[in-house]
Amino acid sequence: MYSLLACVFIAGAASGVTYLAQKPTVARGAVLAGDVHDMTLFADTSGLACDDEVPITVAGASFHCHAETAAGDRESIACVLDKDGSLRCHVDDTAAAPRPDLPPDTDSWLK
Repeated sequence: MYSLLACVFIAGAASGVTYLAQKPTVARGAVLAGDVHDMTLFADTSGLACDDEVPITVAGASFHCHAETAAGDRESIACVLDKDGSLRCHVDDTAAAPRPDLPPDTDSWLK
């Protein structure tokens, strides 16, 4: 009788663990923005906002953030969270937006 109860308990625990292992972990954007802002490269940014719900898998996660620098430039930041927990971010030059307060071709010394 006790052997049967032990087997039922073990099977129930194993199915519970299997269910929880398959549920995705989701990180909130505000938490990720805090981690990115703590990096030295992005410490002077303001208004940092990251993707709202980032799924974290066993391989890690990738997400984007948008920020404004102290000079007024808007940046798009691409980040990768590795499976070991290390966070790598860089400015995504392909998505950088020009500053609206500067008209184009105002640098006469470049001509």
